[in-house]
Amino acid sequence: MTLALHTVGWRPIPSAGRRARAPAAAAIPTPTPTPATTSPPALPPPPPLPPARPTPTTSSAPALPPPPPLPPVDRRLYDQLVASQARSAGRLSARTRALAAAREAAEARGVALAGAAGALADAVADLRACAEAARNGAAVSAFAVSGADGSARLAALAARLEAAGARVEAAASRTRALAPVPISLTLEVVGTHVSLHGTWDAWAEGGTRLAPSDPGQGAGPSRFGGTLALPPGRYEAKLRVDGRWRLVPGWETVTDGGGVENSVLLVE
Repeated sequence: MTLALHTVGWRPIPSAGRRARAPAAAAIPTPTPTPATTSPPALPPPPPLPPARPTPTTSSAPALPPPPPLPPVDRRLYDQLVASQARSAGRLSARTRALAAAREAAEARGVALAGAAGALADAVADLRACAEAARNGAAVSAFAVSGADGSARLAALAARLEAAGARVEAAASRTRALAPVPISLTLEVVGTHVSLHGTWDAWAEGGTRLAPSDPGQGAGPSRFGGTLALPPGRYEAKLRVDGRWRLVPGWETVTDGGGVENSVLLVE
């Protein structure tokens, strides 16, 4: 018997004359029984949950009562308040304008006084020069051979004296225009406490107090009097009678820029 190699294995090759046998079927291996696995013991059921606690109900706060209704607006009182505010604003505006006018008048008086002082100083210088010329004229008259020269000097002296006198008069006139003029007031008013206010003092709170001189009979007017000194000019004025503003009876009236009516005082 010869041996033949095969790629898978080797097997004997039968010799000639012998019948080849079929290869025996390979035995099927008997499967090994898989050992039965034991399942783990079942877990006990979870304990029952405790019953839920009832949530306490919070009692809501009682509702607030609605606010009481606003009282109805008194239209008449509202109109009075608006009118009072308008009057107050008008008086404040009038006082502001009066204060500005008083400042301007004071500045104008200061300028005029400065001009008058300068004119008087010039007049004094001229008078001193005239006095010196008079002394020179006297000397010429005493020693001059001819009187013509002395006469000419005296004529020039007279002209300078006249010019100086004119300047002094003009300065005095301007000074008199700035000097306060005394004013006597006599008014008939129905009231108890009376005072006079105006643009000359920017409507000062105190004003000029007027004293009763002749009490009236019953509810009639009383006579009040007082004195006032103001530089020449045109002023606006008003009476304050028992806390209320009143026009001065018998005086001319004017309406200012704020629509307020005032009395007029003219000082000359």
